[in-house]
Order: sequence, then structure tokens, then C-alpha cells
Amino acid sequence: MRWQRTIAALLMGAGMLVAGTGCSSVDTRSPSAQTAEVKSWITQQMKVKQASIHEWEKAAGRANTTPADHAIARLAINILSKNVASLIAENGSNKPALLASVMKEEKQQEQTDLPSLASLTLEEKSQLDGGKTMYRLEGKVFTSVPDKLYPVTITVRVNKQGEIEYFEINK
Repeated sequence: MRWQRTIAALLMGAGMLVAGTGCSSVDTRSPSAQTAEVKSWITQQMKVKQASIHEWEKAAGRANTTPADHAIARLAINILSKNVASLIAENGSNKPALLASVMKEEKQQEQTDLPSLASLTLEEKSQLDGGKTMYRLEGKVFTSVPDKLYPVTITVRVNKQGEIEYFEINK
């Protein structure tokens, strides 16, 4: 009688172990479901990007915008509209060349080059001596990995005429 209980316990334990392992290790999502999830994620982030560009365009178009604020709005629009990762790769640590590449007026690209900046917001604005203003912009970069955003910080110093004197991107 005792050996029957032992066998029953072993069979129950083995059955639970096999059933539990089988359920947890099987990925029921097909490759097409994963692809659909990635496409949905990219579409969602592109909508966030377009909304961010629209907000910066409104800021740039305000009549009472200072030259420095207008320069920051133009910078934000350009950064959101371009593949900054490739510009950083092209220009390396040459900040003036990177700034020139970012500020170059071009039509917004239609394709989705990843990684891409999804949003950019003004986090801090500090008045400096001589009419200069320091801005800290915070953004989120997205890739093809759903639900994964990477922070980026952009620091810019602008003189009172609206000319960018300092520009830095930190990941």
C-alpha cells in the first residue's frame, strides 16, 4: 500500500513537471504575429514623432517667440525629421559638423530608419550672462523592439540673436 502511494506521488509530480515545462517553454506567437507587433509599435511611435514635430512647429510659428526659442524649435523639428544616428556616425565627435548636418534644411524623410527619435521635449531653460540661453531637451529613441525606449539628452546654448553656439547629444 505504501509503495502505491509513492508511485502515485511520483507519477503526479512527473506529470505536473512535464505539463508545466511544456506550457512555459512554448512560444505560441508565430513569426507573422511578431512582425505585426513590430509594425504596430513602429506605427505608434511614428505617430508620437509626428505629434512632437507638430508641437515644435506651433512653437516656432508663435508671433511672440524670441530668436533663441525659434532656433530651438527649428533644431527640434530638424532633429525629429532626420536620422540622427546616421548623422552621428558620419560626423563622429565633430560637433560643428554634426550641428551643420542637423540644421541643414531638407524635406522630411518618409522612410523609417531605425533607431529614430520619437519625441523631444523642453525640460529646462536657463538664462545665462550676455543674453545667452541654455536649453536642455529630453527625448526618447525607439527601435524595432516593442515597448523599449531609450533616453537621449540634447544640450544647446543659444545667443540672443538666435545663433546656436553649443550643441551636444548625450545618450
